[in-house]
Amino acid sequence: MHINRLFTQIYVLLIATFLVYFFSTEYLLYHLGKNWLESEHQFLQEAFEVESQGKFYLIEQELSHYPVTEWKARLTRIEENSDYQLQLLTLDSLPSKFSNEAKQRLLIGRIVTLFQEDKMINLDNGSILEEYDRYKRIAHTSFVLEFKINEDEAYKARKDSFYMDFEDTVFIVDLSGFLVMAIVILVWVRLLDKKLQKFHHAAEHFGRGDFTARIPTLGRDEIGQLAKAFNAMMARIENLIQGHKTLTDAVSHELRTPIARLRFALEMLSTAKDEEKQQQYLTRIHTNVDELDKMVKELLMYARLERNTPSLDLSEHDINTLLSTWIANVQMDVQQTIHFFPSSETDHFVTLSPFYMERAVSNLLRNAERYAKQHIQVTVCIEQQYCYIHIDDDGKGVPEADRQRLFHPFVRLDNSRSRTEGGYGLGLAIVKQIAQWHQGDAVITQSPLGGARVSIFWKNSS
Repeated sequence: MHINRLFTQIYVLLIATFLVYFFSTEYLLYHLGKNWLESEHQFLQEAFEVESQGKFYLIEQELSHYPVTEWKARLTRIEENSDYQLQLLTLDSLPSKFSNEAKQRLLIGRIVTLFQEDKMINLDNGSILEEYDRYKRIAHTSFVLEFKINEDEAYKARKDSFYMDFEDTVFIVDLSGFLVMAIVILVWVRLLDKKLQKFHHAAEHFGRGDFTARIPTLGRDEIGQLAKAFNAMMARIENLIQGHKTLTDAVSHELRTPIARLRFALEMLSTAKDEEKQQQYLTRIHTNVDELDKMVKELLMYARLERNTPSLDLSEHDINTLLSTWIANVQMDVQQTIHFFPSSETDHFVTLSPFYMERAVSNLLRNAERYAKQHIQVTVCIEQQYCYIHIDDDGKGVPEADRQRLFHPFVRLDNSRSRTEGGYGLGLAIVKQIAQWHQGDAVITQSPLGGARVSIFWKNSS
């Protein structure tokens, strides 16, 4: 999902860059073109006025030798003998595009150029030019001579105008836009490459056995989230490898004593002549085998819980009813009295996995049995969307400095005690693991009874 978002981000970046380039270019070219067109029109008008003075003068001189009634015929003959396009108009029949300012220019004898933006001339070089019409009033008359520009004049005028500069400007704008796009994409890809290089270095170090290698913080984007997930995975692998080493060391240590006892009992059995002695050694062998069997079950249980999170099959249950049943099952095997204080809430239904939570509570009760003198107390309460189960004993308690350490596997406060009395140091580790699966935790505090209070709590989604 993060990868899809990453490619979406790349796609959006490219589209956004193209859109910014397109609209900024259009805006720039619009204003440049508008200014260029105004400048070109002014330039061409002045150029055509200067260039046409001689032509209009010669035509006026020609027409002055004939009466007005023959002027149209004379203009037709001039058109036939040249490439000029001429037309005779009156001041009253001028095109509607003539402004008052243009008419004033005609009246004082100036040449007026009109740009026909809706009419285009296709020049031989492939350029397109608006059609230009020139007008001049024949002196001392109400007649106006219209002189249409031809392609040769248009091309010459355009070549000398700002058109070529504007084409260069458009090319520079396009080139600049593509360069900006290329730089933006290059910077983004470079940043992405640097982040991926950090992934490569971390993975390389991790592959060489440096299990502390991590990827530095890369921000809150998809790459940063991927780095966070990658670091969590590497931390998980590091913990599994460390747990495997710890488990291997612990198993070798824990198995050494019962195996030594078995070997000693077998040697003594082989030399014993008395049937009663033989029976004692056989009983001792069975006891050690039972201890080994129990140890292996505990180790397998912890290894299975440590390896991955099982399907908890969470469902709503009456916590008071469940605890009453679980306590009754344990009470049959313990000598101390277990006092139960159920939840006083009107709604005491909580969300949990009965199978695993029973295992956790059973471990805590049997742990309390080992250290309690006479009383074990179980209290359940539901507060602020959390369910708490407190198990207290009246034993000697746990020093504050050792409370957190007891939740680590294979940790016992008194390593000299027998395994029968002290267990294997896995019970509380299993309890903490089950609590964390339920989005909770387990802690040790001082008990009101004077001993230790072990509390397990988890988030209640009921």
